[in-house]
Amino acid sequence: MSLTSGAELSFTLEPSDIIAVQEQPLMLPCQVDGVPPITTQWRRNGKPLPEDHSYTMLPNGSLLIGHFQRTKSDGSSDEGDYECVAQNAFGLLLSRKARVQAANVVPPSIYHHPLSSQVAPAALVDYGSRGEGGARMLRCRRCADITLGSLLSGSLMASVRPQYFSI
Repeated sequence: MSLTSGAELSFTLEPSDIIAVQEQPLMLPCQVDGVPPITTQWRRNGKPLPEDHSYTMLPNGSLLIGHFQRTKSDGSSDEGDYECVAQNAFGLLLSRKARVQAANVVPPSIYHHPLSSQVAPAALVDYGSRGEGGARMLRCRRCADITLGSLLSGSLMASVRPQYFSI
């Protein structure tokens, strides 16, 4: 949304909606073309961002949230609608709004334990255990360089190369 007309100021990269992961970094892009000097600021839910060590304005205008928080100790949240504000001598320009939401991460649940078994190295074993959504638990020991096309649950998995892994 432009508050002025003319080609003196334009966005080359704007933020877009994103699902953020708790405690992980998050970057919202904002790059502007125009006649210098250009200043950029960020707003969340229509208000300027607080001066806070958790927000870093990068030299290109993008915003880095160092550790995304759904709920901070003061009760505030990094969730919301973000927009970049660019300004120069010719006017002011607002980016499109980007909705930032926290991912709903559900920890896995195993409903019954696998039977003990002895298998050869690099064997893939289906223990018959079930997790959320009917996913099956598979285990592989010393499975360097194996490739699985799809798991029994139907989930795709490609080029698994760890020394040990559990699914």
